Amino acid sequence: MFEEIVLESKKAWEKNADFWDERMGDNSNRFHCRIVRSSVEELLEVNKIVRARKV
Repeated sequence: MFEEIVLESKKAWEKNADFWDERMGDNSNRFHCRIVRSSVEELLEVNKIVRARKV
């Protein structure tokens, strides 16, 4: 059952992927960059990971 839902979701995404890629471009949009991405990076502690890799 779960695998079917995952496959269905992937098919739906693939059907819409070109539209979203075209609309968002390589850098996404302001809302995503300022609100979503920054919050996700904070939750994932991305800056700590990046700094650790540079050392």
